[in-house]
Amino acid sequence: MKKLIVFVALILFFASCERDLVFDTISVTPPELHVLVSDPDGNKLSGATVTIYKSADNATNNTDAIATVSTDTDGKAVFTEEELKEPGIFFVKAETNDISVIKETPYMLLNDGHTYVNIILQ
Repeated sequence: MKKLIVFVALILFFASCERDLVFDTISVTPPELHVLVSDPDGNKLSGATVTIYKSADNATNNTDAIATVSTDTDGKAVFTEEELKEPGIFFVKAETNDISVIKETPYMLLNDGHTYVNIILQ
């Protein structure tokens, strides 16, 4: 009988515990879009112009650009959350000399982490 009373007391004790645990999510990686530009041989292209647009039509017509960055020596152009401004799908246009390529990003929430887009100019 004592075991039954102890068992019921333990169940009541654990059943009465508060379970409203809320953990704050702390972002350790700021949201950024990293565009890597290379040639068909895999060589990284520095000095390529990379422009972000909100629609494919804007990218095709070179209108209403959100931001423009040149690639560094590693062929990388980085766009920050402040430049992208709002979540969504973006259209990335990379160009050098007479060659340009437009590529669509996955949907970006802009809440944490880096998104990478590889573009081969050919």
